[in-house]
Amino acid sequence: KENYDSTCMEPVHFLPLIPMACLNPQSGIGVGFASNILGRNPEDIIDNQIAHLKNKFFDNPKPCLIPINQYSVGIDQRKDKERWVFHGEIKILNSTEVLITNLPYKLSHVDFIKYLNNLIEEDKISGYEDDSKNYYKITVTFKRDMIKEIGQENLLKYLGLINYESENFTLI
Repeated sequence: KENYDSTCMEPVHFLPLIPMACLNPQSGIGVGFASNILGRNPEDIIDNQIAHLKNKFFDNPKPCLIPINQYSVGIDQRKDKERWVFHGEIKILNSTEVLITNLPYKLSHVDFIKYLNNLIEEDKISGYEDDSKNYYKITVTFKRDMIKEIGQENLLKYLGLINYESENFTLI
């Protein structure tokens, strides 16, 4: 009651309308309706909400998954459908070693290690050393000159460090 002013019809407090579905990534299926919503940076959401309230132009922010430090690196257009592109982070150490410091969105550490084991079985890499604790630190060893043959631009794809995500929001 202390914030109530009978002479004024303006609200004393402002409750912002922030679309929570855009902040927290969600995916699932229920009663035949599938949804896949990628998270956004909270600062981008707030800036867009303010722009909307002021009748200004606002842009659709790129997906951003802050806890795992993942940002969408672009959009892939296929069959009239937009797909967001995520990729891991690598650093070429020398002619035979690559350091992996981040995995793409939705690729678990366990699944990636299984993928590396398959690459060893198929004789596509020599081996790897996983020193990950709080951060990813996976050193992959290739045969001599193999990194040069694959090419820097194809190395992420070769290591399975590219992921495509399509958004789908079904509302009844």
